[in-house]
Amino acid sequence: MVWGLNSSRLMGELSRTEIGGGEGETAPWPMYAPIACNPLSLLIGRSASHPCSVSSYLFSCENATYAVPAELARLFSGEDELLSSAEGWAPGALNLAQAFSMRFRTPLVDSETSKLLVNVEDSKDVCWSRFSESLDDFDKRKLLERYWQPYRKQLHKRILGDIERHGTVIHVMVHSCSNRREHIELHIPERAKVAHTLSLSWFEAIQRDGLRSAMHTGKLVTDLSCELADAYDPACYAQIRLIVHQDFFLMGTPWRWDTIKKHLLDSLAMSASRVATVAHD
Repeated sequence: MVWGLNSSRLMGELSRTEIGGGEGETAPWPMYAPIACNPLSLLIGRSASHPCSVSSYLFSCENATYAVPAELARLFSGEDELLSSAEGWAPGALNLAQAFSMRFRTPLVDSETSKLLVNVEDSKDVCWSRFSESLDDFDKRKLLERYWQPYRKQLHKRILGDIERHGTVIHVMVHSCSNRREHIELHIPERAKVAHTLSLSWFEAIQRDGLRSAMHTGKLVTDLSCELADAYDPACYAQIRLIVHQDFFLMGTPWRWDTIKKHLLDSLAMSASRVATVAHD
């Protein structure tokens, strides 16, 4: 028996309280009660050909789009090129996240607006860009209620539901970048045994000639990553932040996009199967 979230109580709280409420409101999720939790339960039963036969995976894409609602398009007047650049979204990340979701047969959680309007990964006090910072408090509150709060609430509900049904959930947060040396990076929280076990196996499977890859432990760089890692028992919730260089998607180098995408999907499925075999033994 290990410590996990009191999910039935929390699900009730989430139906009445918005995630990240105003001053004086208590965030509902850090309530713990003893529940059965097998640290490797979600990996057991998967195989490379059928990676979703038993276990639970969650894929999310925090910078999926550069869309902006029509009523706020004025904020980006003359900035169409900037908005559609890597500053406004994460090129390739949504396409990759959708591929993971289809391969592992699980619904995708993705953002619905540009990070230049409201960044769902940052805390609600600093989630504004130089374009949206000038909005008044009323408009900012509306944006938080429309984008920031629902996104986090959806993630918490998915995680809680998966923990309740399967005991453990692997959460892969899919990102892309243009300003890093490595082609592929994996980031996991500290003291996260399940995430570390799978990430290490995945990292070894990812490495190929011509690919620069790195695995980092404890380097959680966003408020959202920290919130989720702190909210759940690491034996039940395994967070992996995947960062893929945008050159694959935008330029087809050093590998074609379809090639690296298939490699990442296949290597995760094979790694899950390998870890499951060790767990059975």
